[in-house]
Amino acid sequence: GQILFEMQKLCRESGTALMWITHDLSVIAGLADNVAVMYAGKIMEYGREGVFHHPYHPYTLGLINAFPALVETGQELISIPGSPPNLLLPPAGCRFHERCPFAADPCIEEEPALQKVDENHFSACHYPDQVEKFRQGAKKPETWKRKNMESRFPITEKTA
Repeated sequence: GQILFEMQKLCRESGTALMWITHDLSVIAGLADNVAVMYAGKIMEYGREGVFHHPYHPYTLGLINAFPALVETGQELISIPGSPPNLLLPPAGCRFHERCPFAADPCIEEEPALQKVDENHFSACHYPDQVEKFRQGAKKPETWKRKNMESRFPITEKTA
């Protein structure tokens, strides 16, 4: 931790940038000014502290909810089922749709564009208007169970 913070200090003093590449969101939460959450070579979510405090993309929700709670013990850990896709033959649509408990037909058919969801916050999800429902569902281990992936979360029509 001390090395990471020293590197951050050196960058600020010299006016340079540093790109952190990690799976450990807790490391970059305290270090990075901007965060890009990537899955299978695509940016799923991009922003500042909103990515951690108010995530929009189901992959980001899965990553954040997979961290064990420090205060509540004895809870079942959440994990994202399945495996990342073959990048030589990536799936059509959203690259995360095969592992996403919230995916619907548009996710399978069309790649979502990275769109603004808040100030300095972007998400590549077809359903940013469903985020509150997704946030609540993503906290529950049963949402991420492979057997439940067959009967996905109900999606209401997108609002214009």
